[in-house]
Amino acid sequence: MLTTNRHTSSAYRILAKVLGTILCLLSLALWSHTGFAKSIQYTDGELAINLSEEVTNALNNGVPLTFVCEYATLTQVLFIRWPRKTYRHTYEITHHVLSNRYLVSDGSEQPPKIFSSTEDTMEYVASQALGFFDFYNASETRYHMRLRLSIMDLPGPMRLSAYMTKAWDINTGWEKWQSAQ
Repeated sequence: MLTTNRHTSSAYRILAKVLGTILCLLSLALWSHTGFAKSIQYTDGELAINLSEEVTNALNNGVPLTFVCEYATLTQVLFIRWPRKTYRHTYEITHHVLSNRYLVSDGSEQPPKIFSSTEDTMEYVASQALGFFDFYNASETRYHMRLRLSIMDLPGPMRLSAYMTKAWDINTGWEKWQSAQ
């Protein structure tokens, strides 16, 4: 009877390892980052942020969006790049329904910038991100930049669906672009 329990418990361990491996491989396949080029594109020194229809509808229905632009020096250990010396700038975008305008606040004491379309709003956020990129790269140290939509800043009930939907995956990853200047 002792040998049966030992074989049964080792069979369960093997089964758990196999299932864990399958789940990891499945999650990697589902969350491959091929969609980055669709949401944020970089061409000839210009960034273009393309919001999906789902994200645009949420913004127009009163959900504030927070874009986070981070600048960091990166240290690579094996295949993993770790950010060090990170600077972070945020841009909160809200839609004012009565005036049908979009407001962009950068967290400073300055009044928010006002735009009439989502395209103009995203163009402003992209230009500000590249402006800071040029500022940080003016020093001797070369920085990488990442621009992303912060899912953690979404209202609680929306977070789970945002994590599970590619439409909300707006992220450049850490990149070292050439400046337009």
